[in-house]
Amino acid sequence: MKQCKKNNIHLLTFYTEGGDNDLGLNLIDVKNTFEKKTKKHFSSVKILSPRKLIKNDTKWLTIFEDQVEWTKEQIKLTGINFPWNKNWAALNFLLWKPILIRDTLLNDDLVKTGDIIFYHDINIKTYPEYLHGINKWKDFIHYNMKNKSILLFNDNNMTINKDTKKELINKYLDNKEDPNNLHHIWAGALAIRKDETGISFINEWHNICIDKCNRSPVTSYPNEPGFIWHSQEQACLSILYHSNFIKFKDKIKCCFLYGKRSIPPNKINRLKWQIKKFISH
Repeated sequence: MKQCKKNNIHLLTFYTEGGDNDLGLNLIDVKNTFEKKTKKHFSSVKILSPRKLIKNDTKWLTIFEDQVEWTKEQIKLTGINFPWNKNWAALNFLLWKPILIRDTLLNDDLVKTGDIIFYHDINIKTYPEYLHGINKWKDFIHYNMKNKSILLFNDNNMTINKDTKKELINKYLDNKEDPNNLHHIWAGALAIRKDETGISFINEWHNICIDKCNRSPVTSYPNEPGFIWHSQEQACLSILYHSNFIKFKDKIKCCFLYGKRSIPPNKINRLKWQIKKFISH
């Protein structure tokens, strides 16, 4: 029996070079290792940096606008010492991520209708588990995206009120849901199919993130119970998932990673998580 041809999967990631090139960490060695490990497993592998993106299109100068001084000024103006990450602020609260994924989905000639873009973060120095299971990524994505347009991941079952500021929760969830009952979404990896639903989803994420107030760590409620800090584009992704779940529910899947960031979920991590949950009950 003849098998149906699977659509191509294109790997997309992003790194910084540091030094005189950008305000991020020097991840050049990381980029080289990641590229070597992944290039034979996907239809194409695209690894971009601020320097490369700005060289191709000057619009990226604005997208990478440094927000460190702006954030410090907000602290002075509000008189509230909210938690924030200087590295994230230096890269404009990671606005680049939804724009990069959207641009690739819509404008890359290699990505045909029905193909899948798999975005994955690259910093294997901080998260060596990113290298686990790379040879299984493609089959895992194909299997979990049968009849689906969006594949997301929940790495640790943290609720959204831990890494999403109250202003964003109130704005989009409108007190219809208890944030203590809603898990967050990890934005370090996601797969989007190039079809009507996938494009709609990435456009909506882009539209939420383009508003700096939604991304920025500025909050009047830094002392909310359990709140750690606002996770910018990731918080926006969590909000999109829960506020539009009904709209996308037949075409979206979220996989739980059992407290780690290994894809596919590690069996040992799964067992440890289950034992931990059993003991806690």
